[in-house]
Amino acid sequence: MSGSYSILDIAPPGSPPPAIGSGRASGPPSDEHPEAWQQSHLIKNPATDEPGIRTGKAMNRAGGISNISAGGNHTDIVWYSDDLGKSWQVSSARLQGVDESSLAELSDGSIFISLRLTADLKNKPCNCRAYARSQDGGVTWGPIEFSTDLPASECEGAVAAPTEGAGAGKLYFSNPSNALVRENMTVHSSFDGGKSWPRAIVVDPGPAAYSSLLPLLGDEVDTLGLLYEHGGTGCPTPLYGNITFVKVPAVFWE
Repeated sequence: MSGSYSILDIAPPGSPPPAIGSGRASGPPSDEHPEAWQQSHLIKNPATDEPGIRTGKAMNRAGGISNISAGGNHTDIVWYSDDLGKSWQVSSARLQGVDESSLAELSDGSIFISLRLTADLKNKPCNCRAYARSQDGGVTWGPIEFSTDLPASECEGAVAAPTEGAGAGKLYFSNPSNALVRENMTVHSSFDGGKSWPRAIVVDPGPAAYSSLLPLLGDEVDTLGLLYEHGGTGCPTPLYGNITFVKVPAVFWE
């Protein structure tokens, strides 16, 4: 690889100061090999003034999602940076009743956010995922809508929007696809920017939980990389003690 990179990591409020190159963010970015990473800098959540971020990628800016839980009420707030994380701006929207969300830029330039529904969201129509869209790079957000064809218990999920190869122009989503329990790790695909999800491949039918999904590059540009928690033989804990990386073809429905 070539180019300049910054690493953003998650750290809960109240945690001790980070070590070099870890913690909340590394920067300024390095143009060299990993051993050349420079001193890390503390980034604070602009909504709460506390350390800790959840990161995504939106347009040419860095995007983050912070979750605030007070009295059992969950709220996701999107914030963004146009200077490699040196400063951050907060979106005007407060997405109520959701948490553990994931961002992706669609081929039309809009930003898609996939949302985990929580028990405090009133009158939710299904045990499923929800989503919202931004037409201005995350500054403002449209209303929360529901993906009734994406069954989900209360668990994190991940979205990816490849810009190259067979997956270009499509949107992908990974989660334990079950409305009641955390099992059946699945990668879904959408051809209309997340309005519907007609295709899916089951990666692991057993117990499974959190995942991270990304498009691969180079010789594997037609492939998605999926890192996920799961159970299985030799698992040190009953359900999710294993973490596995698998490759999924971007055209798995053919």
